[in-house]
Amino acid sequence: MTDPVTSIESGAEAGLALQPAEQEILLQDVPAFARTLKDPASRERYGALSEAVETGLVPPSLLPALENNKRSSKRRQKRKK
Repeated sequence: MTDPVTSIESGAEAGLALQPAEQEILLQDVPAFARTLKDPASRERYGALSEAVETGLVPPSLLPALENNKRSSKRRQKRKK
């Protein structure tokens, strides 16, 4: 199975372009996750990730937050089963 998030490059800057289906899911998931965080810096970082998801392009500086959110989502899905 391939990762649905597509890597793109724009000049010297790289980022991840989200497919519409992933964008739709992340638009719900990322803000919900951000609201659960107690650390203001973490909430701010995930707020910025939420804004990036709205544009459909996640900049390199927010990729770690996206990966962390992806792992957290998988853990939440396992608990629901």
